[in-house]
Amino acid sequence: YFDIDIDKIKKNLESKNLEYVDGAKSIATSTRLTFASFFNLNPVTLDHKVFKNRPKILFPGPIDNSNLLKILEINNYKFNWIGNDWLDCVNYNSEYCITNKNSLGEKFIGISSQTYFINVFFQKTLIYKLYLKSRSFFEKTKSYDSDPSIHNFMYKNALRNFNYFYSKINIPTHNNFYFIHNLAPHPPFIFDKECNYKETETFINTETNFKLNGYRDNYICAYKDLINFLNLVKKKDPKSNILIIGDHGWDLAKNNDENKKISSRYDIFLAKSLNSNCESEKNYLINLNYFKNLINCEFNTSLELNDKTQYYEKNNKIFIVK
Repeated sequence: YFDIDIDKIKKNLESKNLEYVDGAKSIATSTRLTFASFFNLNPVTLDHKVFKNRPKILFPGPIDNSNLLKILEINNYKFNWIGNDWLDCVNYNSEYCITNKNSLGEKFIGISSQTYFINVFFQKTLIYKLYLKSRSFFEKTKSYDSDPSIHNFMYKNALRNFNYFYSKINIPTHNNFYFIHNLAPHPPFIFDKECNYKETETFINTETNFKLNGYRDNYICAYKDLINFLNLVKKKDPKSNILIIGDHGWDLAKNNDENKKISSRYDIFLAKSLNSNCESEKNYLINLNYFKNLINCEFNTSLELNDKTQYYEKNNKIFIVK
């Protein structure tokens, strides 16, 4: 779809000790279902029953009592989370927030909590729609890396903000698990082709905000942010284990065929940088298996790797694709 030299990107990743995995697939076609499977360390099937309240049943609802956090707790690992404007840790449990480490983080959380309160309280009313429209008209997306003194609104690009907070706070140098949910290149597209923040609507609208060129520019910018992140990790913790995993893909072809539309969302970006103890010559198809393999290695667990079964949501049910 784009005039991009993929081989050059792969070689650049390799120079950062990151291996790109060709043909990787996600276990599901939506963020909530994929992440729920990751925290559960098994696919979330719900027995194909009709379900409501997706945020409670799927991601982020299961995090607190998830199998993943239980394993981390047993092994004395701290769970750290930094997200984005769609969903950040402050909207769920501020104790997990990377930003919850100093006075700057407390101010950040205070602002985020106020915004979240407005969203939840008014989201089903006409007032909320007017609020979104007025906010998108008067505001620009901001991030700490662009101007730390501006707190009226932060889109919170996770990779950039992780770099910023990591340099500002005292995080223990061992026993840390970092969950970094970087939304880009997901709409709304907040970067121009030079990777500078641009004026855009500040709320998520996956259909009306989607433009192919916008996706291209923000894909490239997300890749550049990834390289900067890897430079930071290489300097601070060269023996760390890293998984860069797409939670779902995108229907760039705008297929009219529903099956093709669903199928295209399984295609994802996946790259890994594992230390010698956890490196494996075996490649898997599904992203959940890469994650479970790392957990098995890191914590000496024996999680069973799943087959090639994939899942998707439709009409408040979860269906299986084999």
